[in-house]
Amino acid sequence: ILKNDIDLAGKIWTPICPGGGNVHCNGIFDGAGHSIKNMTIISDSIYARYHEQYGVIENFDMGSKYVQNAGLVGTLGSGTIKNLNVTDVSFSIANSSSNDNQISVGPLVGWKDVNKGTIDFCSASGNIYTSGARQGVGGLVGNAHSSTIKNSISYTNIYASGDSAYVGGIVGLTKNNEVKIES
Repeated sequence: ILKNDIDLAGKIWTPICPGGGNVHCNGIFDGAGHSIKNMTIISDSIYARYHEQYGVIENFDMGSKYVQNAGLVGTLGSGTIKNLNVTDVSFSIANSSSNDNQISVGPLVGWKDVNKGTIDFCSASGNIYTSGARQGVGGLVGNAHSSTIKNSISYTNIYASGDSAYVGGIVGLTKNNEVKIES
């Protein structure tokens, strides 16, 4: 349970459960009506931070400079995000990968995995800029599988450029018919 508003101004956010989707957030994030303000994600900065912390590891390639699943939570599994306002986000995410990986970007969740999960009484605002090929970019969730989004709203501006960009006001891309949006 979030006890106070959080202002992330001047900091680069690394998503909870980031990466290629092999680690999922399955818990409950209850914002208790509070806000997380000024969340900034810049794919090149996260890549640089990784190499600054870990250096170059022989025979290991993180891949191209990109963040695959970006949001407050990178990959949400069976978890719940509720009663939370994410305001004034500023994301700049580029898919510079030469492989077939897709980027999934949303203020709350980048990729909502196939396990049932819920987003309830949440809002988001700010600006998201994406570029490159293969994108799912949404006002709350970038790419959603089996999930329910209810009583939530987005005031997020999305600026996507490149090939195969799927953009939506609430969800950018759905992968099956098991995504419910309710009010």
